[in-house]
Amino acid sequence: MTPIIEISDLTFYYERKCALKNINLELKDHGFYIFLGPNGGGKTTLVKLIMGLLKAKRGSIRVHGGAPSEKKNHFGYIPQKLQFDPMFPLSLFEFVQQGLLNDLPWYGVWPKITKEKTMAVLEKFSLSDLKDRPIGELSGGQLQRGIIARALVSDPDILILDEPLSGLDHDSARNIIALIEEMQGKKTILLITHVITHLLKKAEAVYLIEKTLSPLKDDALCKHMELGLFHTEDEGCDHE
Repeated sequence: MTPIIEISDLTFYYERKCALKNINLELKDHGFYIFLGPNGGGKTTLVKLIMGLLKAKRGSIRVHGGAPSEKKNHFGYIPQKLQFDPMFPLSLFEFVQQGLLNDLPWYGVWPKITKEKTMAVLEKFSLSDLKDRPIGELSGGQLQRGIIARALVSDPDILILDEPLSGLDHDSARNIIALIEEMQGKKTILLITHVITHLLKKAEAVYLIEKTLSPLKDDALCKHMELGLFHTEDEGCDHE
């Protein structure tokens, strides 16, 4: 079976700084994968490369057998931090509907089906009563549910969560974990995190990213990771 995501000999630089080195990875359809690593280790860079937001000069990435830039409809992305102007007059409905921008015709009028999809996902996350509220007036928990709704409104087959548990209260974190458990087996899930949870035991595979990528076995998930201390052999990066 062809992997849903296939990465071969991938190396990526920010100018002359090596962010990722010699990454080789195959992820299968409907699998659940966790990526651990320290801040600055390259986790978010890898995600952006997989989604086609960055382009590597060395190596290759294939998504469904094609270039990531051609497969944007397949991704649902829940970022670590959402940057937006809270004063911008954008309603929750409009914010979530942005997850369907690829379905917006050239003449700029939303089809009826996109409005129906948006309302359906708002109802799923108990947000329909807030659909007209400006996103700048939402509580943290309401905005979080809105971000998830926007990621799922297009019914993507690949769901990427970048540090989704960071800075959340207990209830919000529990909601994210419940979402992941609900989606298991239905979508390919990539969870980027430094927080150790019981989800590790449910993952298809767990990887450590610290410029290079290493699979982690059960006996490697030790106490120092729970404390955010990652100790791996640093081979450095080749210079261009």
